[in-house]
Amino acid sequence: MPTPITSSTFTQLQKAFKGDLVTPEHPNYEDAIKRCTVRVDEEKKLAYIGGGALWETVDKTAIQYGLATTAGTINHTGVGGLTLGGGFGYLAAQHGLVIDNLVQATVVIADGTTLTASSEENEDLFWAIRGGGSNFGVCAEFVLKLHPQRRTVFAGAVTFPPHALEQLTAVLADKFKRGLGEKETLFELLTLGPDGKNDKFYHGGNYYMKHVYQPAPDFATAQKITDHLTDFATQHDIKILFLHEFWGNKICSVPVGAMAFNRIRDLGCLIVVTYKDNTEEGLEVARMVAKELANIASGTLEDGRPGSEKIGYSGFTSEIMTTAQSKALFGDNYKRMQVLKKKYDPDMVFSKWYSIVPAA
Repeated sequence: MPTPITSSTFTQLQKAFKGDLVTPEHPNYEDAIKRCTVRVDEEKKLAYIGGGALWETVDKTAIQYGLATTAGTINHTGVGGLTLGGGFGYLAAQHGLVIDNLVQATVVIADGTTLTASSEENEDLFWAIRGGGSNFGVCAEFVLKLHPQRRTVFAGAVTFPPHALEQLTAVLADKFKRGLGEKETLFELLTLGPDGKNDKFYHGGNYYMKHVYQPAPDFATAQKITDHLTDFATQHDIKILFLHEFWGNKICSVPVGAMAFNRIRDLGCLIVVTYKDNTEEGLEVARMVAKELANIASGTLEDGRPGSEKIGYSGFTSEIMTTAQSKALFGDNYKRMQVLKKKYDPDMVFSKWYSIVPAA
């Protein structure tokens, strides 16, 4: 069982941050604000990012110098979670994941010690945080590589009717086999179109997310998914988005053992179920729908097809993972993660998201 943070440990963490929760009247307020700022070294093409910063701040600051880095696909989310979990983004096909661009991090570990993690200092910790999530400490600062980027970017969506699914899947399967070019990003969205168009798009609602990997695009699976989308939407008051993610070969060019993140060549599948009633019953329906669609995509089917549900990308999940799921997530890297967990957090002070059990 995870060990709760003791008063002494909490005090150490407070000291490491020179104050925890602060207000404008607090003497450490200015120090806290720095955790949300971004500074660009134009000559070295590096961004020094506070642990509390949002990607929007990174994007807007870097583009002033004609630079950018791999970031998330939604800019109002935090830098820390995406980075520590791996970090897919629109520029990943060209520059790799966020962790592939991480040069250095300032990490406060469980005993309150502040460490610099890089390829030259505390190399084992640097290996672990690149994909290790929140298991090894609190990151107070990230240093990321920046790359030349023009302000104008072209993107668009093409909508196809259901009868084109077989032909479309064949084209996508060929594209998946060949891989995307460095300046390409491709998504396939399976969903039911709206009956009408709202005057406004409202930000809010209840969401349940799940992510798995599918071996490759195939028509039989795509047809079964679309059939279930229709059935579920008519049986329950929910909306479902099923997204196939096509990422470039650059992502999988990094050896699996180079860092904690477990590279998987399969097709990414993100399932988002939106439900109206913020109740346990509403959540259970969303969880059931997401799990069944995930099982179809990954090959865990009741019709006898071999395979078992795979653990998808950790950044797209609404659940805290079990120990078994964490093992599956890291694959062959898990044992080394356990050794490093024992070194940096033996009492499991950091035990959320996808926790690692320390080595015996």
